[in-house]
Order: sequence, then structure tokens, then C-alpha cells
Amino acid sequence: MPAEPKRPFQRKPTLLANPRRVRGGVKLSRAELAYPECPTAQGWLDLALASADEQVRADALEYARAGQVKGLDLGPGRVAAAVQGRALGPYKTRLAFDLIDEDVWVRAIEAMGEQARFAASLISGRLTNDVMTLFDSLDAPLTPESIAPSCTCGSGDGGGSWCKHALCLAMVTADRLAAEPLAVFLLRGMPATELIERLHDKRSAHFDLASPMPAYSPVVRGASDIVFAPLEECVGEFWDAPTDPRELDLPVQPPEVSHPLLRRLGPSPFKDGRFPLVGLLASCYESISEAVLREERGVNGDGGDGDGGDADGGNGDGEDD
Repeated sequence: MPAEPKRPFQRKPTLLANPRRVRGGVKLSRAELAYPECPTAQGWLDLALASADEQVRADALEYARAGQVKGLDLGPGRVAAAVQGRALGPYKTRLAFDLIDEDVWVRAIEAMGEQARFAASLISGRLTNDVMTLFDSLDAPLTPESIAPSCTCGSGDGGGSWCKHALCLAMVTADRLAAEPLAVFLLRGMPATELIERLHDKRSAHFDLASPMPAYSPVVRGASDIVFAPLEECVGEFWDAPTDPRELDLPVQPPEVSHPLLRRLGPSPFKDGRFPLVGLLASCYESISEAVLREERGVNGDGGDGDGGDADGGNGDGEDD
């Protein structure tokens, strides 16, 4: 019986002691792996860390700090990237999670469309507690209930077993969410741009924006009839204050006339924006004013005297009959 031909010698690849370094990889933006300022990022991180043992956590943190993640790709219901370990080539790593149902998005947009402050915060790129609380109330928190990892290293099986590559990817994703809070909407099924657009459409339908939406009562008796010099004639000194603001000692209270700066500046020159600029600024000013009033009451121990109500209410504003 003829002898079997000898197979060519194949050397088994030897793994390096340390991971192969990556040029241009995604690194953590901070030394401490904690995001107290961004509950969605912290919630995402806590969810991943809860399923990994101590050694996997330590290795994943080393990889994340070293920038071993390449091609980070965030999309609806998934995060994918190539994570370079000790092997010659990178591992294909993926995190999967459930999307928020369309009917929840519809209800959330309906609720947010009733108040301008939601649109104001989203357009400015902020994810406020009000928005997160709203989704919690709809039983659809922005942080998914579970994350299923998978990795070509063989350790992550897609059923909840976390390898260091998948956990590294989760850490980098949490870091990205802290830097770009609105990215969580994309992960849960709707890009932030689409959410803002649908919210704008909802508010437009609610307020019938065939004509510009008024941000405040356009006529105030005793104020609207004051004659000012044209803005172009005094633009050079428009922002100059007669007194150094640091020398002012005035009580913190709502102005006698709401939105005085917007009234003085006049209509917005941007007619084709996706959201009424004056209305957005008015909402921002109201939110800031309410926050300052709440802080002032807390400092002075005032239990609340009604001064922080609607900026237009109870101050004599009103349109002429």
C-alpha cells in the first residue's frame, strides 16, 4: 500500500503578547470610563459591563484606550467595527439590539410636538432629561434592554457572551454617545435628523405654519408703539450696555415685556429654514429664564410665588382687538 504523500509543513500562527497597533483607530476620549453627564452613554456601558468578567473588562479597556477599533459604524439596531487584537488580521465585531417600534415613535413625536422646548433641545444637539423621561414613560427607554454581541474571534457567540473585542466596541460606542448624544436615536431606529424633521412637521400642522408662527404677542400696549431708530443705523452700538453688567444689582424676575431682544431685532431674515428661527430662540430664552428663576428661588428659599409662569402671561401683553 503506497504511503500517503507528506503534507507541506504549516506553522501555526503565534499570537503576540500585545495587540497589534492600529493607525487612526478610535480611542476613548477620556481617562476615566464614566459618563455621569450622559445617562444613555452610562446606561449603555453599564449594560455591557454587567455581562463581562473582570479579566475581559481589563483587556477591553486596554484595547479601547489604545485605539484598536477601526471603522466604527453605528446604525439602526446594530454597531459594527473591526477590532484589531493579537492576530494578524482584525476581528469583525458586532453588537445587536432591538429597535423602538414605529407606534412609539409616533406617540413620542405627538407628545414632543406640543411643547417647543423639545424641538429646541434636539435642534441644539442636546438630549435632555425631559426627552429621556418621555421615552421611559412610553415603555421604550433609549438605552436598550439587552445587547447581543458577536465576534469572529469565536468567544462572542451572539447570545450574550462577551469577549474583549465586543466589550471594547461597547466602550467606544458609549464614548461616542457621550460626544454625540443624539446618535442614540439612530441606534434605536430613527436618525436624529428624521426625528427633528417629523417633529417640525407635527408642530407645523398643529400651528398651521402657512404663515410664520408667532413666537410672542406681536403687540404690547405701551411698548410696541415706542419709536426706535432703524436697526441698521445703530448696529454698531446695539450690543453696548449703558452699565457694566457686573455692577448691576437687580432682582431676578421675568421682564415686564416678554422677549424684548427678539422684538427689537425684528423678523428673522432666514425664510426657508426647517424650523422657525424666532420661535426656536423664544423657546430657548424661556427655558433659560425658567431655569434661572428656579435657581433663584432655591437660593432664596422661596417656595414659589408664581413668577415663573408663562413669560407672556400676567404681564399685560396682548394683541389689539
